[in-house]
Amino acid sequence: TMDFSNIYEAVNLLDLNLDSTGLRSIEGIGQARSLTTLSLSFNGIRGRLPSELFQLENLRYMAISNNVLTGLLPDVFGNLRYLRTLKLDRNLFVGPLPAFAESPSLSNLDLASNELSGSIPQTFLNGLAGQSPTVFIDLAQNRLEGTIPHSLGRFDRMTLNVTQNLITAIDPSLCAKNSWNEGNVQKYGCDAILCPRETANGDGRRRDGQTCRSCKENDSGYLGQTLCGGMPSESSIIRVGWTAALALSCTLILLATH
Repeated sequence: TMDFSNIYEAVNLLDLNLDSTGLRSIEGIGQARSLTTLSLSFNGIRGRLPSELFQLENLRYMAISNNVLTGLLPDVFGNLRYLRTLKLDRNLFVGPLPAFAESPSLSNLDLASNELSGSIPQTFLNGLAGQSPTVFIDLAQNRLEGTIPHSLGRFDRMTLNVTQNLITAIDPSLCAKNSWNEGNVQKYGCDAILCPRETANGDGRRRDGQTCRSCKENDSGYLGQTLCGGMPSESSIIRVGWTAALALSCTLILLATH
C-alpha cells in the first residue's frame, strides 16, 4: 500500500502520475498542495471521491478514470479554480450531473461511462462562458435525459459527446453551431450532435463517412444510439470486461499482500 503521509515534504512536486500501479487508497494526498497534475487512472480506488482532493488548489489536471469510485459526484469543483481538465470516466458515479457552474477554468471534462442521471443543467459550465477557445465535454454512456439545453449555445467551439444516454431532444439553436464537433454540425446539423430516433451508427452521431443509418427496430425514442435494437455498444462491453478484470486484479493484489 502506498503511503502519502509524508508527501507534504515534497514541496516542489508538481506532477504525480500513478496510473496502473494497483493503488487502492490515496489517503493523505491532500497534503501535496504544490501539485498541478495528478493522474491516478487504471487503479482500484474504491468508494466516494475523496474530499481531500479539493485541498489541491493548484491542480490544472486531474484524471482518476477507470477506477471503482461510487456515490454522488459532488458539485464543489469550484474550489479548484485553476482546474482545466477533469477525467472521471469509467467509474460508478450516480445521481445528478453537477453544473460545474463555479469552475472558471474547466474546459475539458470527461464523465463518460458512469451512471449519472437527470437532465443537463441550464447552468452547466456557466463560469467558463467566453473564457475558453474550445470546450471538450464527454458525457456518453450515462443515464442523462431530456433536452440538450440551449444555454450551451454560448460556446462557439465545442466537442460534445452525449451519445448512449436517454436524451429525447436537442434545442434547435444548437444545430446551427457551425464550429461544434470539428465542424460536422455545419455539415450535418443536429445529426452531428446525436443520431435521430430510429437510426444509429457506431459513434451515435454523424460525421464524415459515418451516416446515421435507418433501423426501425430502434424504437426506444432516444437520440444518439450506437446500435440498432438497443443492444449494448462495444464500449459498454469493454467497460464490463474492464470492471471484471479490475476486480480480479484487486483480488490478486490483496492475496499477494497476505
